[in-house]
Amino acid sequence: MEKNLKDLKMLYHSNLRNVGTFTSIALSILVYARYFKDKSKLSNIMFVLIGVSFLSIATHLNFMLINELNIIKTHKNNQYTNEKINEMLLIPYIIIVVNFIILFFTFLIKFGKI
Repeated sequence: MEKNLKDLKMLYHSNLRNVGTFTSIALSILVYARYFKDKSKLSNIMFVLIGVSFLSIATHLNFMLINELNIIKTHKNNQYTNEKINEMLLIPYIIIVVNFIILFFTFLIKFGKI
């Protein structure tokens, strides 16, 4: 049982680390795209698309983690308490909301509303 809990925690932390890395890369690319806002329209669009794709990858990884944790939670031979898995699910849900907020503001800025 201890080995399985360790494996679950390793999966959880590795996936959160990867989501954080892709989100950080996306934010840095989107900030760099602001530099080209008035200089080159093509460069600006290119950097925004690359930033949004990195943000999409981070969101997809997050959805995969949530799906995996929900599968483990509903499994018959679940060795973990549902409370523990619900606690683990809280952070990925918050990260998804933050990623969608970043995406929303990116499009608002891109279309000149802000």
